[in-house]
Amino acid sequence: MFSIPYFFGALAKVNSDWMLHAQPPHLWFKARGGFPYNVPLFPWFIAWGGFLFDLLIVPLLVHPWTKYRLAGRPTT
Repeated sequence: MFSIPYFFGALAKVNSDWMLHAQPPHLWFKARGGFPYNVPLFPWFIAWGGFLFDLLIVPLLVHPWTKYRLAGRPTT
């Protein structure tokens, strides 16, 4: 059930505006100043990082080895 928003979030980010031009993050950070917003590659880092997070978080939380390291060990 928790995988549905992440899957469709990653699917929504697969377009040229998001992946090649980093247009939404570029517009969001345009009005802000200071570090890290004035670094030229910061919008692309946010765009690709958000896509990779949405794409990889579900397999990482389903796999037993990484599930306990990311979510913490369950209490008994």
